[in-house]
Amino acid sequence: MKQIFGPNRRGGVRLGLERAAPLRRGGPIVAGGIEREPEVKPDERRPRMLGGQLTKPEERRRRPAGDRSSDRRLERVRIVLEERGELPARDFALAAVVSPLGAAKRPRLGVVPQDDAQLEARRTAGCLRSRAAFVIAAPEHRRAHGDARSNERSGAHDDAHARAGRHEARVAAEGSAAAVTGKSVAIFGKATFLLMPTYRELLQQVKGEIDEIDASRARELIDETERERAPAIVDVREREEWDEGHIPGAVHVPRGHLESRIERAAPDKSRPVLLYCAAGNRSAFAAKTLEELGYEHVVSLAGGFTDWKRNGYPYEVPEALDDAKRRRYSRHLLIPEVGEEGQLRLLQSRVLLIGAGGLGSPASLYLAAAGVGTLGIVDDDAVDETNLQRQIVHSTERLGDSKAESAKRTIEALNPDVTVKAFKERLTSENVDRILGEGWDVIVDGADNFPTRYLLNDASVWHRIPVVHGSIYRFEGQVTVFKPFEGPCYRCLFPQPPPPELAPSCAEGGVLGVLPGVIGSLQANEALKLALGIGDPLVGRLQMFDALAGEFTEIRLRRDPECPVCGENPTITDYIDYVEFCQGGRTHVA
Repeated sequence: MKQIFGPNRRGGVRLGLERAAPLRRGGPIVAGGIEREPEVKPDERRPRMLGGQLTKPEERRRRPAGDRSSDRRLERVRIVLEERGELPARDFALAAVVSPLGAAKRPRLGVVPQDDAQLEARRTAGCLRSRAAFVIAAPEHRRAHGDARSNERSGAHDDAHARAGRHEARVAAEGSAAAVTGKSVAIFGKATFLLMPTYRELLQQVKGEIDEIDASRARELIDETERERAPAIVDVREREEWDEGHIPGAVHVPRGHLESRIERAAPDKSRPVLLYCAAGNRSAFAAKTLEELGYEHVVSLAGGFTDWKRNGYPYEVPEALDDAKRRRYSRHLLIPEVGEEGQLRLLQSRVLLIGAGGLGSPASLYLAAAGVGTLGIVDDDAVDETNLQRQIVHSTERLGDSKAESAKRTIEALNPDVTVKAFKERLTSENVDRILGEGWDVIVDGADNFPTRYLLNDASVWHRIPVVHGSIYRFEGQVTVFKPFEGPCYRCLFPQPPPPELAPSCAEGGVLGVLPGVIGSLQANEALKLALGIGDPLVGRLQMFDALAGEFTEIRLRRDPECPVCGENPTITDYIDYVEFCQGGRTHVA
């Protein structure tokens, strides 16, 4: 083995430029775990050049003591080493040759101790037995001195060549491993390079390992209604392609997010899965991925969505958000349970709020911010100074204004996507059918009196609209959902109203200003769950909050089969005089 030394008998060899720098004399060579003395004669003082010229010592810039800017002017050399007679003629590899470097330089250039280098080689190649890679190391007692002298010769051009050095070392390791793993190699001179497959070769290989079906067979598979479980159809194209049309019933999981999202779209790995893209290439790779994830029956649509449309099969063009809405609701779009489809559903939802006071204020603001398309507000009151302690939808400048109009102005300023319909009237037996008859999906009850609550309960049962109920008193609040004929109604919970002296209003008993914010936000959360059809709404559950203790308590509720409104044999089938009813009597409205 030939070795290189400079006139001054010191220096180091590092990967990079095609020129030689002197090695320190006497440094042992570690090859294949065996330490050997370098094969060099003492009088061999002229370096063998591989391009370029060495700088003379007197030409090097001298720098003040302690100046570390020279650390980057380390010279590079690329040396091809050959272990004579120990390797076949075609198994030469580009060797990784490094000099003793300072501790700060080694990680940056990918230089590691010999033990670590061997461990990494075994991990990368599986079983690397080739002896074509060598590491030059200096004795321990000379490293500190060598580091200092190398730092003096370093320069500002070091960074770019450091990257080149790491690349050459990696090529060497891969070339050495190729002889062991049996992969395709290309030999240029004395360097061995691993040949990577092309995209078409890899695609052909993957398609030979998966199952593919054409468009007609895919149509039959989807239309076979007698099957116990229809296949899960997964579109792996990008969002722009999905917006142009997709197979009915498909779910959108972009190829780049397939591994992280597929288990939400298709949690049952024994269920058949049909994957498709534009032409069948991305879906082929996706099918291979799903098989590796443990899915048992995966097929790819050959020809993709293009062939599906060419055969005249049906497809859907979804309604999509514009760029402005995508930015506004971007945090919703990131949630798998909401996404773009859910946000579009919110924009088409209609929520009616009874009252624009303590509970209606936070609920209306959060529903508007979430993008609920239409909000109705029923309130006949005006803004008063005593309201501002808790009713955050109003402001001082609107004192004396209608609460419904004040809330409308605030909501429209918050989100122009929301349409607000203000009902500046009190909910009564005469107008309740007209107001509830406008096609509301959910009602948020923020009423502060029992007659309105009983009226709203009866009307919502007959109109079959779920009600998110909330109430507050001093430091305590409660929330539940009354969903007609799926859970109890308000009358199941309170068959008779309590005496007035046992249920004072906020004006009589007071309320902590922040408490309506907590309960109103919980009401908004339940309304969003109902509008989106997600989660587990508080149907049949009463959630109570104690602000002083900071504790939530939940009580299970049951539907009363003897309920006069929602029971099996209802006795109340028309509106009554609810004021009289709450005062102890019961009369029908004339």
